[in-house]
Parts: sequence; structure tokens; C-alpha cells
Amino acid sequence: MIRIRGFKPEHMAVVRRSLAIIRQRIEHPPGLMPSDLRAELKAILGGSRPVVVLVYGGDQGICAEPCARSAGYRILLCKRAFDQTRLPAALFHELVHIARGWELDAEALIGDVASETAL
Repeated sequence: MIRIRGFKPEHMAVVRRSLAIIRQRIEHPPGLMPSDLRAELKAILGGSRPVVVLVYGGDQGICAEPCARSAGYRILLCKRAFDQTRLPAALFHELVHIARGWELDAEALIGDVASETAL
């Protein structure tokens, strides 16, 4: 289950659309995706894993440079992720880490999700 906290109303719609894109890509991957990683991502998005909390970090302090960060079951989405219309890719990247995927998994699979950003 994903819990969304502290976002402005205009950001909420973008976060929800990004999650819909990610769910679609996990259900119908355009390329190879390790089955264990896919199962973990489905469990996170479907609610059978512990709650993942998405929080808005703005553009100060820890959010001065990155688009997003994750720690444990919390993802901090920074203002930059919204400014550059790449939220689906940044969110997917952090979800892969929470699903115990490696950095190379996140980078290899991110292009598929990033291609949906223009929609």
C-alpha cells in the first residue's frame, strides 16, 4: 500500500498518475523484468507489503539536489521531480530500491517508465 502525505493538491494528481503508470508497466512490462523484483513491486503497490509512505520534501536541505530519496519504507519526493516532469521515473527508481532491487535494476528498468512521462 502506498500512503501519500504532505503534497499540494496539484502534486497529488501527478503522484497518482505516476503510480498508475508504474502499475501499468509492472502488469505489462515492455521488456524483461526479473520475476522476483516484479513480484515485490506488485506486493508494495497492492498492499500486501508494509505501507510505503510518500512525502513531499520541497527544494531545501536534503532536497536541494536530488529528485527523490528513499530510506526504509519512506520515499521523499523533491520539488525537482515535479519541475522536470520525470516523477514516474524517479518514483519507480525509489520503489525498486524498496523492493530490494539493486541500483543497476533501477537504472535498467527506468527507461521503460520514463518513456511514459510524456503522456
